[in-house]
Amino acid sequence: MTEGSGISSSHTIHIATFAKGFVKSFSVTSRPELGQGGELETVVVARLAITPAHIQESVNSGYAILNRYAFGVPIQVPDSSGFNTAWDLARNYSNHDRFDDWFLDAHPITYTLSQFTSIVGGMFVGGLNGLEVKFVFPDGTSLIMIASSTGSNSLRFSYKERSSRDANGNLIPASGKTVSGDYSFTTDQGLQDFINILAQHGIQVTVIHGSGWMGEGRGGTVTIVPFSPR
Repeated sequence: MTEGSGISSSHTIHIATFAKGFVKSFSVTSRPELGQGGELETVVVARLAITPAHIQESVNSGYAILNRYAFGVPIQVPDSSGFNTAWDLARNYSNHDRFDDWFLDAHPITYTLSQFTSIVGGMFVGGLNGLEVKFVFPDGTSLIMIASSTGSNSLRFSYKERSSRDANGNLIPASGKTVSGDYSFTTDQGLQDFINILAQHGIQVTVIHGSGWMGEGRGGTVTIVPFSPR
């Protein structure tokens, strides 16, 4: 900082760690001085300074947000949001910006501080770069949005690919994708609901009840493959 400041300079530097909610401020000055050999030297002096209240509050908020998401506390999406299920975002990419707008309108402080923590905090704590926020919808489905990272050109949250899950934790297929593999359900109705939603999105499947299926209302694990007419 002092190299490009000319003959003398004065800067205030804030050093923070969001992981501990800690911040220190320094007043840093530089001035030219002749050394013992007659050479021109730059003397840099750093002194402790009072941290502005808004800087300390931002770090405190970042620390609170970091701890909130470190413990996996998701944001509940209400019916009034107009988004009732993660299916609408996993299968329709045009809804991503609309959902980002809702997040900003409904939780402006959390939205702004999450972005701040992700970008600024990411410069100090790598784990904060691209902070992830989980959302849970009224039907129990969920997804993850990612905050802007260091160097991002846009201050918007982006959808994390393959993060949408149904109420039983099964992957919700993205637009243009089908389902294939083992899926677990806590109840028989959970399986039926999953099949019904797939059908609504034009996905036909075949369910194979293997040894992992308990049935009789108790659910279990089944293998689901794309429907292939014989």
